Amino acid sequence: MSSEFASTLERMVGKSGKLLRLPALVKGDLEFPTAATPPAPSDEQRGFGEDPGVTQTEGAWFIPLSGTSSDSMSWQVLPRIAPERLLYTDPRALARDLAQLTSQDVAAYVGGLRDVLIQNRAAVEEVSRIQAATGFFEPALLQMFFAMLPALLDPDGLLEAVDRELGNSDSRGRDFLDGWVAVPAKAHAGLMARMSADGSAAATLMESRPVARAMPTRQLHITAGNAPVVPFVSFMRALGTRSACVIKSPAELATLMSLMGAAMVALDAGHPLTRYTSLVYWKGGDRSTEDVLLAPQAFDRLVVWGSPETVNSLASRAAGTKSILLNPRYGLSLIDTRPAGFDPTEVARLASIDTVIANQQACTASLVHYVVGDDTAVDRYCEALQAALQRWDELLPTPLPRSTLGQLRMLRRTALRRARWYVNGSGSNMRSAVARADEPFDVSQHPMARLVVVRPLAQPEDVVDFLTPAVSNLGIYPAELNTSLRDAAAACGVSNVLPLGEGERAYAGMPHDGMRVMSELVNWVNG
Repeated sequence: MSSEFASTLERMVGKSGKLLRLPALVKGDLEFPTAATPPAPSDEQRGFGEDPGVTQTEGAWFIPLSGTSSDSMSWQVLPRIAPERLLYTDPRALARDLAQLTSQDVAAYVGGLRDVLIQNRAAVEEVSRIQAATGFFEPALLQMFFAMLPALLDPDGLLEAVDRELGNSDSRGRDFLDGWVAVPAKAHAGLMARMSADGSAAATLMESRPVARAMPTRQLHITAGNAPVVPFVSFMRALGTRSACVIKSPAELATLMSLMGAAMVALDAGHPLTRYTSLVYWKGGDRSTEDVLLAPQAFDRLVVWGSPETVNSLASRAAGTKSILLNPRYGLSLIDTRPAGFDPTEVARLASIDTVIANQQACTASLVHYVVGDDTAVDRYCEALQAALQRWDELLPTPLPRSTLGQLRMLRRTALRRARWYVNGSGSNMRSAVARADEPFDVSQHPMARLVVVRPLAQPEDVVDFLTPAVSNLGIYPAELNTSLRDAAAACGVSNVLPLGEGERAYAGMPHDGMRVMSELVNWVNG
């Protein structure tokens, strides 16, 4: 097992160092790209020094790596898979192979994947180094995530999540996936059954006892690359529901998904969970692929992560397929500086934890801090937050791309021109900033790159005016304010109302975007 896994990872790096050849998992088979030569950039791209973007040949997708030029381009190369090969068309096979798996089977499989990664720690670390070199994520953050992978492949944690998301006070969630569960309820006959008995509409209890089951489904997950955990979460939900799945890897995390595919094949290429899983890539918006996969009855469930444009486009084209839409959202913070003992340094440290989640790219990262207090207290908080962000700049140094620097310069001239700025670094070496803005700010203009907009508030309750379903997290200080604001925030559509600094808090089976997602992914059947 270990030698097969390691040899697969060795094949991923081209001899020239210019190509990172990544396999796709297609229903239990690992397939490497056949093409080895990327398309040449056009004369126009060469003339303007433009990144050629994702390009394709007959057998491969070529993804340019960050920070390279067209003259010395390095590439991720992934196979182009005919979409028809990704479809599951035999419901009897799904019932035979997946619905018959037990909780113990799933737990053993997930534990086996964990063991493959542990036994090949050196190879996994090398893959982590390769992924970090692609330039899509801050290397230290990415390497920490790869180091956490064995712990995330937790069989007990996955079954706990299934129990919490699918279960009730009478039965565990796993029981509904393992078989038919008796429902302790009185079942009443319908109108026709009552009338056929004696010609009256008298209430009639049925003799048969109701049962229910959660059945696996055919799932299409189209994931996003704003945070390393996103495609992994979809992967674990598909395993937890024992479902046939196609998971589209984002370009930013293609190496991670190739790693998981290699581990699955090394563990057991013939296992149903391996044979009914496909981990693939295509360029988002490629109609030749998506029109097949989004066709009516191609899949039972569609899960979409991404930008508003991505979510809306895919959902509209998959009309008739039950869709779980994980829209882009953002976090906010509420800080009341007035309680006795308020320490701006400590509170800013907590707030910065919520701010830098996935370098502010995650849907839970806090973009705007609403601060209650007089002008002096708000300014002191801004200064403390600037210092807290500077410490993160040192711990996880992340140079801002030129495009982001351009956005920040534009904000300083337009929407935030009257703001008071507290900046770490200068010019092209700018790393993070705090902008105190006493005027309204349109969050859609936020560059999501270590910028915090601080807005003064008269009273904590005033934050409700800024809460909408687009807000995923609201971090609150002091924690006692949670009790008085939680219901109002929840009524506005906020999913998580938490003590400041706990924006990444998670537990097995935690609701996500107002849903128990795994409960949405299975097919609930009455019997």
